[in-house]
Amino acid sequence: MHKPKISLILPIYNAQKFIKRTLESAINQSLKDIEILCVDDCGADKSMEIVKEFANKDSRIKIIKNSQNLGPFVSRNRGVLASNSEFIMFLDSDDFLDLNACELVYENFKEGGGAEWLFFDCYCELEGKWLKHEHNFLKTNAISSFSFDEAVHLWLCENAPTELFTPMWSRAFKKELFLKNYENNLKNLSGLIYAEDVLHNLTYCSYVKTIKYIPMPLYYYSHNESSTTHNKEKNSRNIADLQKVMEYLENFFAKDSFNALIAKIENCNLKIDQIDRYKHLCPPFKLVLKLQRKFTKIKKKALIKKALKGGVNSGI
Repeated sequence: MHKPKISLILPIYNAQKFIKRTLESAINQSLKDIEILCVDDCGADKSMEIVKEFANKDSRIKIIKNSQNLGPFVSRNRGVLASNSEFIMFLDSDDFLDLNACELVYENFKEGGGAEWLFFDCYCELEGKWLKHEHNFLKTNAISSFSFDEAVHLWLCENAPTELFTPMWSRAFKKELFLKNYENNLKNLSGLIYAEDVLHNLTYCSYVKTIKYIPMPLYYYSHNESSTTHNKEKNSRNIADLQKVMEYLENFFAKDSFNALIAKIENCNLKIDQIDRYKHLCPPFKLVLKLQRKFTKIKKKALIKKALKGGVNSGI
């Protein structure tokens, strides 16, 4: 069986307004030897009709249909399990790629060898404008390749911003390690529609020794207000998912390991997100939530100080 150079995984749910643009960015990549795996997550609009029209004209597009709406966590995993490439990229169905994205990702994975995780920048849409978003913690060093220990140290020095472990789409993965992480740690989990990227990325780190960084925006992220993440009616479900992910990460690593300390720091980021969502659902408790947020930031600062004092060489 022919192995394409890159597998693009697209979970698709109610993206009729955007999916044509998304697919056009995929099929028009400068690197032609790719496969495009579209996972039908049983939406209620005509997204999949559009996908099928594209698939009839381009054999690189393959459709995987979920039996019911399973969310992005399961959909992404199903896409990876059906993929044939050595390298994996994710593309959300309301976003799109720079036309050189796959080629640059493939070349950087192959150059020098050894990198297990590849990061790149993106543009984020805000009020109709595209703003460049960079992995600032990686930009503090002039080199483009890092040991994972070095990347964690830079992340801690920048006050542990969220982007080391979020999102899925501004990075690429080695399929071999992604599947190892899935089989060992995530296979029996399901139902997540929010914060699943943190769970994927933080557990994937257990297998990563080297990171490579492309300081170029290769991904365009659209703020789709009807998506799962931004729909206000989903806030209570998102809060529950945040809690589930925090509890899983709390128990995932050995209690006395450096990994566990990093998970605690990332859990502080998740807790702040959860508190901010509670503020919309429970306005009368705004003051209490404000105090909880302040306490969480203090706790995060103390954990970062402890991690830096122990040094990244204690193992992650």
